[in-house]
Amino acid sequence: MKFTVIVPEKVSLNVAMRKHYRAVNESKQAWHYAVLEAKPPRWTGPFPVDVLYQYRLTGKPIDSTNAGFMTKALEDALVAVGVFPDDNPLFVRRSTNETGRAEKGALATVEVTIMPCATS
Repeated sequence: MKFTVIVPEKVSLNVAMRKHYRAVNESKQAWHYAVLEAKPPRWTGPFPVDVLYQYRLTGKPIDSTNAGFMTKALEDALVAVGVFPDDNPLFVRRSTNETGRAEKGALATVEVTIMPCATS
């Protein structure tokens, strides 16, 4: 299952760690609204799942581990809107980030791919 979310705010993990908790909560809320706008369907396949987050970002590039804050906010939003019952290892076994640049003039997006967990 694939769907795309428009990135509401590019926040690297390095920046998020320096933010006040209220600002962090505002960022998380922005991701929640972005997921609501994307209207992802509920996952009906087997659990656990692997999730691939493919970020296409504008501006200065960030490495894949620095996308961790955005991924956590996005995954929490997916739970909040009912895509997953929870994000613990019984439901989400593996989350992988890929980062790259958005095409010139395009919005920053993240394509979310949810698939049954690979056996390993």
